[in-house]
Amino acid sequence: MNRWFIISIFLTILLASCEKDQIGRYDLEHYVYFTMSEEQDTLLSFANYPGADTHDLYFEVNLMGNLLASPRAFKLAVIDSLTTATSDLYEFDSEPYFGAGQDKDTIKVTVKKNAMLKEKDATLVVAVVANENFEPGFVGQRYITIHFNDKDAAPLWWDSTFEIYFGPWSRVKLDALVACTGKNDFSDVEEPALRKYAIQLKKYIKDEGITDNGEEIIIPVN
Repeated sequence: MNRWFIISIFLTILLASCEKDQIGRYDLEHYVYFTMSEEQDTLLSFANYPGADTHDLYFEVNLMGNLLASPRAFKLAVIDSLTTATSDLYEFDSEPYFGAGQDKDTIKVTVKKNAMLKEKDATLVVAVVANENFEPGFVGQRYITIHFNDKDAAPLWWDSTFEIYFGPWSRVKLDALVACTGKNDFSDVEEPALRKYAIQLKKYIKDEGITDNGEEIIIPVN
């Protein structure tokens, strides 16, 4: 009985020591990781943003460890083995600063359009890597994956509600809409404004004599 009692005390002291050691390391080290998991790929088509040659994407990063007293740089790098995009198709700060006194920050990745994207998807994988200030954080949240192209496709915002006012999507119709309104993203436009834009597009198509390969372009709204 005494022997088991002594062993129990020894194990308690050992566990407490290990716990203290881990807490000490946590206090001293800082880790950065993405809010998104590595399974959540980002998909983008420049066809959704007519007239745009570049597009900015923003990703949240998190801090594990004590809040910083002053901003410190962490390191990002491309994972070449998982990336098909050539270096002229993207841009990001490889040593962004994590802000002081906060546990979240944001990075920006800019993707760029070229003619090849009409036929072929590009993939960019960006990872947090170690530097003198930070280590990569949780496994499964150390990198982001971006797939992008410029293939003809209806924008995500051209949904069933949008079709009530503008009818089915076509490239000619979308290009005319952008030309007459100066907008290339209608994702946050409310229905009353959609009707206004549809009437504007209908007039623009008529005034400019625009057709789709000789066929009349139908805008349902009156």
